[in-house]
Amino acid sequence: MRRLLVFFALVFFVLQLFFVATQQANPSLALASNILQDLLGLCAVIGFWIVYAKVEKRFDEEKKGWLCIALAFSLFFIADVIWTVFEAILHINPIGSVPDFFYLLAYLVLMWGMYYFISSMFFRSQALNCAIGGLTFIIAGLFFYMNILQNVLVKVFSWASLIQESYGFFDILLLGLVLILIIPLIVSHNRLLRSWLLFGMGIIALAVFDLAFSEFAVRGMYYSGHPIDIVYCLAYLLFVFAAYYKLKLLKNDNPHNH
Repeated sequence: MRRLLVFFALVFFVLQLFFVATQQANPSLALASNILQDLLGLCAVIGFWIVYAKVEKRFDEEKKGWLCIALAFSLFFIADVIWTVFEAILHINPIGSVPDFFYLLAYLVLMWGMYYFISSMFFRSQALNCAIGGLTFIIAGLFFYMNILQNVLVKVFSWASLIQESYGFFDILLLGLVLILIIPLIVSHNRLLRSWLLFGMGIIALAVFDLAFSEFAVRGMYYSGHPIDIVYCLAYLLFVFAAYYKLKLLKNDNPHNH
């Protein structure tokens, strides 16, 4: 199943590259591009739900963490589908409306999941974790404040711009949490490192997309099938690979767990 998910995710990603490169603002191809993006997200959702199902109940904190990740990506998927309906079918700009509620809720659930993972690990230095967490929060806060201030100064501030800038804030916080999780895995050469590195790279891709999307959307320059959509799809592809390698580890731990 995990190989099938990777296969379909790669096919959807390649097709997305083709549609973004050739659509030339064609509404039909724009709809196809949105659907492919949703299907990529669905691959990640299925992958993470399978991971959750395969993790044994005795690993309570880890299982709760994967439940939160699966729920978060389900919320991302719901938001993506609603976005597709609004933008590509109804031709309504959904920025600052229903999809954003699900996106923001997904970020909160995702961060709660990261808390469970961090709680399940042994750390040599809690002080380092506190330092990384505190520095991350300061950087995220400054990033959010400076972008809002810039929007006010250039007179493009609105409810929609406030929502868009909040994604950058959450992305930075998530990167900090992933960093706290990855550092001990690097030091100990833990076999979980590959999966979490891919997950972290997916978060970085999300952060790059959110930053670019915010700039384009606030200035009315974003459209369905915009080249930056490739970055969003790349994030989902990386998440699928993260789920793949986690499932591979779980299978190796328990050969009867198919």
